[in-house]
Amino acid sequence: MRTGIIGTGRIGTVLARILVAAGHQVVIANARGPQTLGPLVAELGPAARGAPPPAPADPAPSPSSPSCCSPRSPSACPPPPCSTAPSPSTTRPPGRPRTASAT
Repeated sequence: MRTGIIGTGRIGTVLARILVAAGHQVVIANARGPQTLGPLVAELGPAARGAPPPAPADPAPSPSSPSCCSPRSPSACPPPPCSTAPSPSTTRPPGRPRTASAT
């Protein structure tokens, strides 16, 4: 089995050693790049190799970011959020009496 390990601190290094000793292949990566993994890869032997650091994920668009909606083309705008939120009286489980609120 081939296992990828992101991070070569104490836990990642020990895990890589255990997996290689058990006959598995490991691919290890850290934030500094494969060139810094040379000593560990050499220690682990041919069952291990270094990999480039994982690429950062694309950030999710923030609500304040401009959208593709334009006043000139309202049909391109996403629909507004649902404005028919259930009233408090419809959110109680059926069969339970309505309780008077304390005022």
